[in-house]
This record gives sequence, C-alpha cells and structure tokens, in this order.
Amino acid sequence: MITTSTRSWYLMALAMVLIAAPTLASSPAVDGVIGLSPVGENSCIAVEIDVSQGQALSAIQWYNNDASQPFPQLLLMEGEQGAAPDLANTALLLADISGESLAWGEATLETPVTSSTGTIYAVFVFPAYQERGGEGLYGGPGIGYHTSAATKGNFLSQDGIVWAQLHPGYDLAVIPLFSSGKGRPLTLAQLRAERDDSALPTPSRKDTPTRTRLSSPFPNPFNPRVEIPLDLSRSGRVMLDIYDTRGRRVHVLLDEARPAGHYQIPWLGVDDRGQSVASGVYYVQMNFEGENHRQRLALVR
Repeated sequence: MITTSTRSWYLMALAMVLIAAPTLASSPAVDGVIGLSPVGENSCIAVEIDVSQGQALSAIQWYNNDASQPFPQLLLMEGEQGAAPDLANTALLLADISGESLAWGEATLETPVTSSTGTIYAVFVFPAYQERGGEGLYGGPGIGYHTSAATKGNFLSQDGIVWAQLHPGYDLAVIPLFSSGKGRPLTLAQLRAERDDSALPTPSRKDTPTRTRLSSPFPNPFNPRVEIPLDLSRSGRVMLDIYDTRGRRVHVLLDEARPAGHYQIPWLGVDDRGQSVASGVYYVQMNFEGENHRQRLALVR
C-alpha cells in the first residue's frame, strides 16, 4: 500500500521503471525486462518471499538481462508481508550476483536460512548510475517480469529508503528455492544477531575476489549501523578509517593484515572513544598496499 507521503514518489517510480520492452523472443517464460531510471547509488528492487514452516531458503533464481552488468549486492533480510523492506535489517549479503544475458541466473546460499516472521526480502541492488537501455548483453541491468497479477510483494526504490510498490499487473521473474529445513536452520534474525556479537569481521564468502575494492555501504543513509563491504584480492595490510567532512579522522575501523576474501565491516556511528557521532556526512576510506578507495556515508539520527 502506498502512503500519502510516498504517493508523489510512487508516480515517479512508475516513470522510472522501463516496462516498454516487447515480449522476449528468446524465452517464453517472461514477457519483458524491468530496469530502473534514473539509477542512484542505492537504487534497488525488492521481492517478497514467503517461507512456510519447515522450509529454508537455499537459493534464488531470477531472469537476468545483461551478463556484463552484475548486481553488486543481493541483500537478504526478514520483513513483514505486504510491507516494504527495511535495509537496516539486512542479515546476509551476497556480492557480485551475475547471470547470462536473457537467461535465468541463480544465487546459492552457503547455508540455508529461514525467517522468524515467515517473510524474507531479497533485494537486488543495481550498479550505481547504470541504467537499462535495451535487452540483452550491454543493455544494462534488469530483471524479467510477467504481465500477470503479482503473487508476491514487489517493491522498488531509488535510494533504498523510500519505497514504492510495483504495479500489481507486473510480477517479477524471481523464484526462491527451498530445502527441507532439517537441522533447525538459523533465521535471518539470528544470523544478524550472531554477526552483531562478533568481535572480528570475517569473510562473507569463500571465493577469492578478482580485484580489491570498497563497495557501496548499506543501508545508506543509516542509523546507527552501517555495513561496509570490501574485497581483498590478495593478502595484505588493510586500513579502514572514518573521516568527517573536514578531513578529521573520526574512527579507526580496521588496521591489520587480512587474508584475501570478501568482508563486511560494521560501523555503529561512534568515534574512537565509543561516543555516538552527530548526524551528517562521513567518508569511509580504505588503504590497502598503496591503493586508496573511498565511499560516502550519511548518518541520520
């Protein structure tokens, strides 16, 4: 349901979804591909997944538009049926989700998860400023759709904060895969709580990144916790620091040698003394073996 405060953005959202694509001749399974325009730093599409008792989510399939434009992040979180997701509840992140052009892709979870609310949201974060301009390779990021009444909640956002529900006549081509849920799999809420209690950041995946980079933090804006994804293509000393707009270092998040891998480093909006910092714009800077990377953060209390 669209609230009065988001109604004007909802009208804009209808304009920013590119749904004019004709039926894809290469696959009768979908009627076209949806993309976003304009695309900002945290533009995303969310799909509601119902999880029955005794089930555990093990993988997600989606109809992919462009093999050259992987989704930088696929976020998983618990939510409430019919309500837009809250990225602050993100419990699991998969990085660089890619698939073949005009074909079904699949993202497999290392460990199946379930939900204490019975609902999981899968949020596809779009590459910043990369808009869909056509179908297939080099056409830009997009997800397939069916022209039928939606059987699940589909939401879209330009900034990851304000959400609008996709027109009910379109249903995104996203399919959850489930395992039996034997062995009492963790809920996403439990997984997030365990991560919050962890004193040291750990790699989020086992594969070795092909390049070193600092990815877009999420959620952003945030309050008070933000996750900072980074990839190390090789072992080495990594420094991760928070700076204010005057260039003063606020907090040292990381300063140690780490093995190659994917990491998610949390910041709770505090300085080196553990005191909460004021609302405003901050920058996270990573230095790794002479390489420097920077991302913008916005704290809104």
